[in-house]
Amino acid sequence: MRREARIPITKRMAKKMKSMTYLVTIFKADIDQKYSFELSLHKVYLMNKYEAAYNLMMIISVVDGEFRDSEGGIILEYLKHTHEPFVGTPNENKMFMDLTDGQLIEHFRDASYQFYRDHSNSARMMIFEGAAKHFYEQSLPSERDACIDYMKRIMIADNRISPEENTYINKLFKLWGMK
Repeated sequence: MRREARIPITKRMAKKMKSMTYLVTIFKADIDQKYSFELSLHKVYLMNKYEAAYNLMMIISVVDGEFRDSEGGIILEYLKHTHEPFVGTPNENKMFMDLTDGQLIEHFRDASYQFYRDHSNSARMMIFEGAAKHFYEQSLPSERDACIDYMKRIMIADNRISPEENTYINKLFKLWGMK
């Protein structure tokens, strides 16, 4: 059985840790009816609202186990219309700006599938919740509404809404106090 616990970090503490927060994951294994615990320290960088929105959309696009180019096109549209330049460091932004739309969508697909393979359901939800929190703290209500609208478009891009997508969007509504 795997249990995850979060350690709350204040903004002041985060600044002292060079803009990083830490999550401690506790793994519990039953070995000969005894419990052993392994602590794993993960660095999670504080996201700006552009990175947070990108992460929210990438997660919702692949949470059903599939990524469609139409979903990538909606993410690209959001980034181009809402947040220029793209997300990340200046070098990453330059790289993104040099790619064609098709190459960007291919990159989104590869990154989405890698994320899906590398993280458990609970880890994906934890990352989603963290991105939602970061976006909420740095955005205006109108920006949150726009982000939700794009995420809804991503969800219906394959002409169906999966139970996983429904769970995530409902979680987002709850986290942001929306109905």
